[in-house]
Amino acid sequence: MSVVRTLSVYHRDSDYAIGAWGNVFMLAYYKECKMSIIEKARVVLRKLSELYPHEGLCSAITVGDHASNAERQFKVALAEVMKEFGSQVRLSAVVFEGSGFRSVIARSVAASLNVLSKFPFDNKYFNDRRQACTWLASEMKKKHNWEIDPMSLFISLEQFINGTKPYCQ
Repeated sequence: MSVVRTLSVYHRDSDYAIGAWGNVFMLAYYKECKMSIIEKARVVLRKLSELYPHEGLCSAITVGDHASNAERQFKVALAEVMKEFGSQVRLSAVVFEGSGFRSVIARSVAASLNVLSKFPFDNKYFNDRRQACTWLASEMKKKHNWEIDPMSLFISLEQFINGTKPYCQ
């Protein structure tokens, strides 16, 4: 399935960014995990669900290596939002950046919570954005016949995270 993809940034500040590359939802948080992110993510997911009712969505979430350890309330609320759109989300990749002990523990805890959350879509954890993009593109092609170039997805994710794409609405 082909979808015209352009990078859109809906919200950005020094702590987080929310955007999309076509029907690929993107969320990145760099420092503090604010509860205000949750409602903004819900609004963007709703908008994308309306724009792509038949194609569905996939998700690329990045937790920066300097992000605060999210409070349980934040993690639960984000999981609930993702479940809310579970009929639309086809696949999700979560990247915990960094190679230190903290990021290894974060991926381990997240994988354990994933089992308990029982998302209605495949959800996989990574420590590298390029690997996450390759996995998303490969799995979406295999399972849903989406045509996503992994390098284009990676470049768009890099632009999104590094703020090289201007804010737009």
